[in-house]
Amino acid sequence: MFGYLAVFGIFVIGNLGTRIVALFSLEKDKHFLTVFLWTVVVMGLAAPMLFVQKGTAWNTIQFVYYSLFITGIMSGVAVVKLKKLLANPLIYIIVVVVTLPTTWSTLYYHYLPSRPPAKISPYEVEALTFLHDQSLGTVLTLPFDRQMADAAIDYPPRPLYLYESTA
Repeated sequence: MFGYLAVFGIFVIGNLGTRIVALFSLEKDKHFLTVFLWTVVVMGLAAPMLFVQKGTAWNTIQFVYYSLFITGIMSGVAVVKLKKLLANPLIYIIVVVVTLPTTWSTLYYHYLPSRPPAKISPYEVEALTFLHDQSLGTVLTLPFDRQMADAAIDYPPRPLYLYESTA
């Protein structure tokens, strides 16, 4: 049990990073908005732990981004509340310096790679355009082929149909 709690703590602190300052925005008298926002944060952090689905964990981990966004705003509120304690501008410089490496790393390696991880070929676009012009109906596709997807990992960008199973 301790191991699970420790890993969950690492997951929460690792994802929040400097947004952990948001905890200082908690007040004794609870306003409806504050309770609502903290409920969203807790549920967003708990959802990936409670609802694990087969295939890709990415679909459930996306709930964490709501928590990160809200705690980012609440961190700003906390910093304003702590302004009297943080009168030294050096504290603000330290926060920025500590935050920048992870932000830069995420942008550089995940959101702005030299080649995208997936692509839609002109043939797929043509097929999607054709389907768009048809009346509503059912479209049959081949089942996801894990072996072909694994073979295409070393040759990005992979076609979208080989990117990941959604099953």
